[in-house]
Amino acid sequence: MINNNTLTMINKINYMKEKHYINNEVYSLNNSNSNKWQPTYKFLLDLDYIINEIKKNSFIGINLFDILESCEKNNPNWDVDYTISKSDIEWFNSDKGRYYFLTPLLDNIKSTEEYRMALIFHTDLIGLFELHLHN
Repeated sequence: MINNNTLTMINKINYMKEKHYINNEVYSLNNSNSNKWQPTYKFLLDLDYIINEIKKNSFIGINLFDILESCEKNNPNWDVDYTISKSDIEWFNSDKGRYYFLTPLLDNIKSTEEYRMALIFHTDLIGLFELHLHN
């Protein structure tokens, strides 16, 4: 029979394994050679707003539109009246862009499910940026 202390220790070990895996996945992105594209300063400022709003919330039970709406309400400097460049999108879609997006979120990611949600947010943002580019 497994007692509560043993079960707690097993849960901690599993959590540490998940966290180690996620950290290794994210940090490996920074070692890629995807320096072909460079983001604009304004694009990085907006990404920082989005990342900070994600960090304020739980990953589970929210969607990207909730995050973007929160950015608009909470940041007086939020400005979407500029044009996102193809270079911004290509950079964000590269390993360097994923690294930039995921690294500040690592402390908030507590499970592989939350890591998966962060990746979904990244993919959804790429889709929204591409729509902006084509309009």
